[in-house]
Amino acid sequence: MKKLILIIAVVILYSNMGQAQEYRPLAGFCKDTLAYLKTNFIDNKSRYIGQKLEKLILDYEILLANTPPMGTNEGGGGVDPSYICGITLFYLHSIKMDQYRDAQKPFYRLRIYFAPPYCQEENPIARKMIEMRNRKNAILYYLKDYIIEKIVLVKVKGREVTLFE
Repeated sequence: MKKLILIIAVVILYSNMGQAQEYRPLAGFCKDTLAYLKTNFIDNKSRYIGQKLEKLILDYEILLANTPPMGTNEGGGGVDPSYICGITLFYLHSIKMDQYRDAQKPFYRLRIYFAPPYCQEENPIARKMIEMRNRKNAILYYLKDYIIEKIVLVKVKGREVTLFE
């Protein structure tokens, strides 16, 4: 009987190890943006992989300064911006990013890659909406149904770029 209980405990322990932890709100990180991004979106990316972008965007609490869609380079002819294969979530505006680069201060952004098939952007207004002030609502409206395939945290310090997967 003791062996059975021990076996059950070990099975439960190992089955829980592979599961993603619960999302932790930004307030719990004492303004540590890197810890927030790394804990929620890299260490626990299994929470979002295979899910719609809407789930991640609704969890993402940092103000979005810029959210450029990433075009594909399918067919080898260079980047085709009419097909969206992902999105980058910036929390700093470009002027602030330039100041950080010049001062050799690191800053971070999330790259979200979508699973194929990549949908052609039929409505050119979609790209314009993403550039508008309320980016979160624009993303939710136009890109919410895209399925997340990969999440990468990008660290930029000066001209050096480091990827965390």
